Amino acid sequence: MVGRAGYLATWIIFAALIAFPLITSNNYYLQMATTMATLSILALGYNMLFGLTGQISVGHAAFYAVGAYVSVLLEIKLGVPFVLSIIIGMAAAGLLALAVGYPLLRLRGHYLALGTLGFGMIVFVVLMQWQDVTGGPSGLPVPRSAIFGHVLDWRDFYYIAMSLAVLTFIGCQHIIHSYIGRAFASVREDEEAAQTLGIRVVYYKIISFVFSAVLAGLAGGIYPRANSYITPELFDVNMSIKLLIVVVIGGVGSNWGVVLGVLLLTILPQVLTLFQEYELLLFGLITFLVVVLLPKGLVSVLVQLAFLFGPGKVRQLAKDDELS
Repeated sequence: MVGRAGYLATWIIFAALIAFPLITSNNYYLQMATTMATLSILALGYNMLFGLTGQISVGHAAFYAVGAYVSVLLEIKLGVPFVLSIIIGMAAAGLLALAVGYPLLRLRGHYLALGTLGFGMIVFVVLMQWQDVTGGPSGLPVPRSAIFGHVLDWRDFYYIAMSLAVLTFIGCQHIIHSYIGRAFASVREDEEAAQTLGIRVVYYKIISFVFSAVLAGLAGGIYPRANSYITPELFDVNMSIKLLIVVVIGGVGSNWGVVLGVLLLTILPQVLTLFQEYELLLFGLITFLVVVLLPKGLVSVLVQLAFLFGPGKVRQLAKDDELS
């Protein structure tokens, strides 16, 4: 029954995602939903690196930036088709991760965090200073992309971003339950023990690093097209820290937790605009309370609710009510 309920809930969610653009014509809501989908792709990839493999990166927004700038520049400067430019942007992010991953991932703990932070700052400075190509601090306007002559509107970008987010979620779920996912988890728990079991630790670290970078490149290819602009400020160290917060608040290692974290960090700033003077304070307080009171993240609340109010529990409660 629980399995059937889970499948039913999944199909209800899918139906709601498909129907959302059909029940609203407000571009602002579509923009927010598209942003959530894009950030979900980015955060799901980061969860594979940090949540599943245990490798902390404080410069992961650099790959997000590479995917964004490479794909956008290819399209607006060289006329490369929309889909092909995104694929090339993903490849560029993955190749860069492969190049820097081998030396960086030999580091551990705070040394790895500082190394990735330095890498992220280098990419950010290049984007700021290379004004002839990137537009510098002012950024670049991004015209609407087209597929087979059809100019994409908000609804199109919503379906593209949401479809890719769903596929990314499904793919990451399969990875978690695969041999590769178990190898990632072994590296996270104890690198020495994993090595004694024949797991090539550095090899799987690099796989995780490159995979998360490719997904960051995918997210980067979508976001500026949907929002019609691109600027280096979108990819500074704050974005990398937000990724870390999303995973920790949602639930480290949980893909459902990542989605919850993205929802919270996207919707919360909209709610806190009513308290602009205290927005940063309230945001910090909420983050602090979630981390302290829910060390396993928001997803632990859903797990507890499912345990307490699953189909079997509901039937038992109904019987108790009849007997009373």
